Amino acid sequence: MWELGHSVPATEDVDNLADIVVRALPAEEFPYLLEHIQQHLTGFGHGGASEFEYGLDLILDGLQTLKDAPREDAPPVRAGRGRESS
Repeated sequence: MWELGHSVPATEDVDNLADIVVRALPAEEFPYLLEHIQQHLTGFGHGGASEFEYGLDLILDGLQTLKDAPREDAPPVRAGRGRESS
């Protein structure tokens, strides 16, 4: 639904707009914004994976690392399924 409400300009229009924005912003004041724009124009360089896939892989890898890491503060696992009374 979101995509239907937003028109996608032609690639050359986006490139022209980005070029105007890049030239108008002082690099010393907006270095990260300009870097972000360049990443979108040139791609993120992650082996062809989309930005979404790359981000999702980072999150899943981090979660797997946390899951596999031993936790010293974790309570001992008890057998049984029911709730224990105190």
